[in-house]
Amino acid sequence: MIIHSPFQAPWWLRNPHVQTMLPFLLKTSNNIPYHEQRLELPDGDFVDVFWCDTAKKPQHQVQPLVIVMHGMGGCFQSHYIPGMIRALLYKGYQVAFLHARGCSGEPNRLPLTFHAADTSELQQLVLTVKEKNPRQPLAAVGFSLGGSIILKWLAETQDQQLLTAAVAISVPFNLSATANKLNHGFSRVYQRYLLQQLKVLAIRKAALFPAPLTVPQIRKVNSLREYDDRMTAKINGFGTADNYYHIASCTQYLQHIRTPTLIIHAIDDPFVPTIAIPTENELAPQVTLELSQQGGHVGFIHHHANTARYCETRAPAFLADFLD
Repeated sequence: MIIHSPFQAPWWLRNPHVQTMLPFLLKTSNNIPYHEQRLELPDGDFVDVFWCDTAKKPQHQVQPLVIVMHGMGGCFQSHYIPGMIRALLYKGYQVAFLHARGCSGEPNRLPLTFHAADTSELQQLVLTVKEKNPRQPLAAVGFSLGGSIILKWLAETQDQQLLTAAVAISVPFNLSATANKLNHGFSRVYQRYLLQQLKVLAIRKAALFPAPLTVPQIRKVNSLREYDDRMTAKINGFGTADNYYHIASCTQYLQHIRTPTLIIHAIDDPFVPTIAIPTENELAPQVTLELSQQGGHVGFIHHHANTARYCETRAPAFLADFLD
């Protein structure tokens, strides 16, 4: 089902690039208290999970848990993370922030890198939680590439119904179309930033493992598609960027989701061309795609003063219908 979002940006915040960049420019450090867990993966690698607990504990019932996932180049300090975690804690939920491989500040043990087709990290965290407390209601919220991973994993585990509900925000539905979009016009500013984040991680890993490219070659890569073709696809066994994009793009999986899921997306997202937005026929009955005219990429800012985001009220409210 596709619905129109009630979100409307104030007139001075209707530009998609302002919506996308302003929260990043005004971001502050994430000072939410957490305790860290190193989660061992079946392939011998690890990821780091930051657990955030609320003082507002539910009485006489198991406290719901919400897994939060970041996007490409993201981490616990990403500008879109603190507001969502605080909103979820305020609702009385426990939060587990899942860092992808190598994104917590320490290189992972294997040459493998964070990519959109890898649902194993989310799978392992969910199974670990379920083994410890099978009765605990469990949901997930993902931003950008993290949201895409959640959607793919929901389709892969459709018969298991491991999550009660899920929310994905500003998802790059078609990775090939997104790579093309980011290589044109003003969107190249975002590509340059994302490439810089990827290159920092790649150069750090190149000191530990043989890489498809030398450090000087890594520095010369000038597009995400080139990086994915020469690095991501080679390191993670996809062969080419086109093959990686075909396997990882989440639109093809949306019809197979059986968990109540909300996708929040802006039509003016400077990362995603409108032609890549799924149609009604591509959505399972359990999936709601909420579209707004404005919002940028992971923006949806209500007010300039505190960069409050619509998704920080919408996502917890949607989850509450199923968790409470």
